[in-house]
Amino acid sequence: MYKYYKKILVVGSFFILLSTSVFAHNNNINENEYKDLIEFASEKYGIDKALIKAIIRVESCFNPKAISKDGNQKGLMQLSHYVVKRYDVKDVFNPVQNIEGGVKYLSYLFSLFKDEKKAIAAYNAGEERIAKGTIPITTKAYVAMVLLFKKKYS
Repeated sequence: MYKYYKKILVVGSFFILLSTSVFAHNNNINENEYKDLIEFASEKYGIDKALIKAIIRVESCFNPKAISKDGNQKGLMQLSHYVVKRYDVKDVFNPVQNIEGGVKYLSYLFSLFKDEKKAIAAYNAGEERIAKGTIPITTKAYVAMVLLFKKKYS
């Protein structure tokens, strides 16, 4: 369970101050630039387009060239080397391939966990960790942020 107060996310007994960059209005962000790709992937894999858009927003802020701090996740949906290899993504910075690979993986997680929150958590923390029942507090915060943006985009 989580609650959200302005820029503070309460997850269980933890308070998390969300960075202003998560909520900042950035004139360089075009949240509708990938609308057609998101709708296509949504229909193809049966994943809610608002959820796809929310994950892209939280993961990369709609930056197709985004690279995580550790350099292991890349592109709009911040695909890991594991996902890139598993779903044969040739160019992780290509929005078509990145969204296709990310949504295909998300669809797999939904079929595995049969639960939206667990699938989102597994997208962030890894399917093995979530299957064991271990959900880090940072992942709980991630799930809450994704769901907040999903609500915004619905």
